[in-house]
Amino acid sequence: MESNTEVNLGKSIIVPSVQELSKEPIINIPARYVRDDQEDPLIVSHDTYIASNKAQRALETYSIEVKKLAMTILGYMAKALKMDAEEMRELFNDGVQTMRMNYPCCPEPDKAIGITPRSDADALTVVFQLNETEGLQIREMGSC
Repeated sequence: MESNTEVNLGKSIIVPSVQELSKEPIINIPARYVRDDQEDPLIVSHDTYIASNKAQRALETYSIEVKKLAMTILGYMAKALKMDAEEMRELFNDGVQTMRMNYPCCPEPDKAIGITPRSDADALTVVFQLNETEGLQIREMGSC
């Protein structure tokens, strides 16, 4: 018998500040946090979910390697700041690591499945460059 798994795509990561915002009346929440087009969770079959395990393992391996790279860079940053490298490692070793996949704008955004807008609040951002795209891209509010 095939079981189904509920998957919420396009939701923010659960963090206390976002949870606090969600308790506010909608009129008090900044527009960038409101997704009035959010549909119910996507239901996928168990077989589809299992097929994604290979991709999940690849992303986990990639994530571990990026964290190693970040810790190395933070060590060099500590040296440049005349700090003890071990102190810098202690500050960030248990830090939160997130991975984002950013895609070109969808011609039919109401049908898009993705991740909600966000801003970075961290010590270091590692950007993976693909093809001809260089660095971070910033878009004006409402533009695609």
